[in-house]
Amino acid sequence: MRPAIKPIAAGLLAWTIVFAVATRSFATPDLRASRTAGLLTVYADDNRRDVFYYGPGSLALAAAADGSPDLHLLYTRYIGTRAAGDAGARVFRSILTFTLVMEGPGASALQDARAALIAGGAPSSVEMRPLPIARVDAALVYTPIGAAAPQLVPDSELEPSADGPADGVYWRSRTFTVGLDPQTAQLLWSAMEKGQVAMSVGYAFYGRGLAPDRPLESLEGPAEIVEALRKKLDARTGAATAETTLVRAGALAVTADRQKWPALFRRIDINGSLPPAYGVLPIYCYDFNNALRPDLYEIDVELDAEGVSGRRVLTRVTFRGDQPDVYVRTVRFPVAVRLDRPYRYRAILVTGDGDITAGPWQPRDTWAEALIVATRPEAVPESATPGERR
Repeated sequence: MRPAIKPIAAGLLAWTIVFAVATRSFATPDLRASRTAGLLTVYADDNRRDVFYYGPGSLALAAAADGSPDLHLLYTRYIGTRAAGDAGARVFRSILTFTLVMEGPGASALQDARAALIAGGAPSSVEMRPLPIARVDAALVYTPIGAAAPQLVPDSELEPSADGPADGVYWRSRTFTVGLDPQTAQLLWSAMEKGQVAMSVGYAFYGRGLAPDRPLESLEGPAEIVEALRKKLDARTGAATAETTLVRAGALAVTADRQKWPALFRRIDINGSLPPAYGVLPIYCYDFNNALRPDLYEIDVELDAEGVSGRRVLTRVTFRGDQPDVYVRTVRFPVAVRLDRPYRYRAILVTGDGDITAGPWQPRDTWAEALIVATRPEAVPESATPGERR
């Protein structure tokens, strides 16, 4: 759904989508008890005896066709000059990205689970559905060679690699993107220069349904990861109007061997002023994650920056009500833009009945902070994420 759609067509399309979602919403997962069916853990429906929900699978690091990990580190430094009086090196922008894939159940596993449920007394018309996920939290730590303790990488989030999953299945992959502060970037790059560096990602899936009276939360991974995930949970506690329950948590190792895969790691040293670059900006939207506006179907965020040639460069990201766990997306401008010039943005709201409202353009002077978009800024927790609430 996009603002270019005519209002009547948009309204009809939105009504059809909302009706389909509402029809399925009469079924409610009962998260108060789980059972084993074949190799899967499933949850019953609160009303229908023939509907069961299976949870998300474990996560693993994606690999390219040549076997290299789908991981990239861009380390950029400004090398000062003696004439300018700032000789030396200081990092101004570094980005770490890698892709995680979900190892979801195959058709045979679903069929075995269905057969086990029927054998246990469920109706022969058993329907298997993916458990609705309210959100996914993630945290990243790395251990420098010779260091006594892991180092937490702040402000790290999972975001979709594509627009979203097809109906009735979980997403297949998500990209982990983090803008590294100068100190973290320098430490991480220095560690990688010495060889292989181990990183760990902790993740937690929270489902939406009938929550138990006393949820049992069991976050996994190094102490730094568990603490970071708990802080993210605490930051959002009380903001959501619907109950969410931890349904899966885990941790995985991510190895980055610079000596074996040197092409995955780039360092750019620049003499002179900050040059044009491919702008990368994280955008947070808490409306759907915290159910701030139930009447909204979609929020489009448009960004406008100055390109190298002086022409304006426009790009857009979308947040949708049927993906409440997606509250952060990273904008990557398709061409180089001037990072020393302000950019501007606006939010376009699409309601369930097809009404489209474009807000005013708002300027921002810095690319160094994340952008937060919320229709009710006062409802967003102050500790949700660094940056500026809009």
